[in-house]
Amino acid sequence: MGSLVTDDNDRRPLLPCAGDEKPYGAVPPRQDHVKVVVYTRRWYYLAVFCVVCYSYGLHASVFSPIAHSFEQAYGWTNADMATVLNWPNLIYLFLFLPFAWVLETHGLRAACVLGVSFLVLGSGLRCVYITPAASYWTMQFGQALTGTTSCIVFAAPSCMSATWFPAHQRTTATAASPIAMALGGATSFLLGPLLVPVHANASSGNDTTPPTQGDIDDIRNSISLVFYINFAVAALAFLLVVIHFPARPPHPPSPSAAIVRTDVRHALPALMRNRRFLTLGFIFSVTNGIAFSFMGVLDVDLKAARVSDDQTVTGSLIIIAVFGTCLFSLAVATVADRCTRHVKALLLSLYVGGAVMFLWFALIVQGLVVPNAISLYVSFIGGTVLMNAALPIFYELACDSCYPTPETLANGVLNAMSCFASMIFLGVLMAPGVGTGWMNWCMVGACLVCVPILVPYRQRYGRLIVDTDICVDSTDPTDTRILGPADDVVST
Repeated sequence: MGSLVTDDNDRRPLLPCAGDEKPYGAVPPRQDHVKVVVYTRRWYYLAVFCVVCYSYGLHASVFSPIAHSFEQAYGWTNADMATVLNWPNLIYLFLFLPFAWVLETHGLRAACVLGVSFLVLGSGLRCVYITPAASYWTMQFGQALTGTTSCIVFAAPSCMSATWFPAHQRTTATAASPIAMALGGATSFLLGPLLVPVHANASSGNDTTPPTQGDIDDIRNSISLVFYINFAVAALAFLLVVIHFPARPPHPPSPSAAIVRTDVRHALPALMRNRRFLTLGFIFSVTNGIAFSFMGVLDVDLKAARVSDDQTVTGSLIIIAVFGTCLFSLAVATVADRCTRHVKALLLSLYVGGAVMFLWFALIVQGLVVPNAISLYVSFIGGTVLMNAALPIFYELACDSCYPTPETLANGVLNAMSCFASMIFLGVLMAPGVGTGWMNWCMVGACLVCVPILVPYRQRYGRLIVDTDICVDSTDPTDTRILGPADDVVST
């Protein structure tokens, strides 16, 4: 297991003239030799894609932390806030298939330029202030435009890792994108309350004295400042993608990446008949979809149970959980890359641990255990971290279960199923007289119901088998073989 040296191929221009680029993804399903090159600059391109994901996370979460300020400054109701928060889900369900086709036919560059363009347009539109009534529509329409970017950040993580990274780094590279998006959301929860003031009577629960016009103007100006910051981050992401972000490397990083993927039009019907994939999709939607919605209504749950009426407690729980998830997800993804054939046991451990933590949290919220700050924080953060750490593993398992179906389509359908589960969860919450106590037990059940489904599940190693069975051309010094975790890439 020596080291890999790349020379001239690592310095080739990645923005060729029209007609010069020859996609490598035209290798027949079976081939004895594949020319494979791993480029050091893949880390830069992953960082650029993470900036896009971070920017989207920042935009998608901008309204939730300052909902009270919108109520005071613009007269928004809960229905208005629910509408603006639902746009990304709705847009994703309608457009993820066209974006999957763009990703497969034109590559990462075209899809990312298109997605980030909508992010910049929507972010800029939200900065336009005319009147309070007109601003309502610019914000709603702007949020719909920014929601278009969700088709890229949700569907492309596995495509990004498969396009640029060798087999033993794919899960880690896939984990980087959702981590960046989560960090963007956490930044919104930090930045919004810090910059946008709330009328004192709203925070104390006494709304008998309305804010003065001066208070309203201050709140509107602060909201505009947050929107300007978001626009600047979106513009930075757009510039990074436009300046230098190629569709694909000159040579694939692994043999499985060189094999042509099934056409999206034919792959989708086959995907809906794939039992392995549908099993993973059900587990992913039940856990990820419900957990995502539960975090969004955590404040409602704690207030209804009289555990805490302080919004800062909810905000701190979510922020710490997000940062903990980022660190733990990266660690879990690294372990999964090194123990590829044992990820099912890893998933079972995560879900059993998550069920224990959320059971503890449910007992606290329901008053069956004497609540205290330490147990509240440990139970919620522990359950959230354990459940969300499985996300990059599911992305990779889904891609392997239906290979050679495009990674973008596999990830896209997974997230579409998650959106449906999230909408069902929120729909039950909106029903009159249902209450909130059921949500805590739903989180426990979401973890437990997945365990008996995962135990008999037979993992398929579609891409891994190809990567280990196909020989690699070693006649050229820039060619590689199948690299193990101990191998290094040296760029000359």
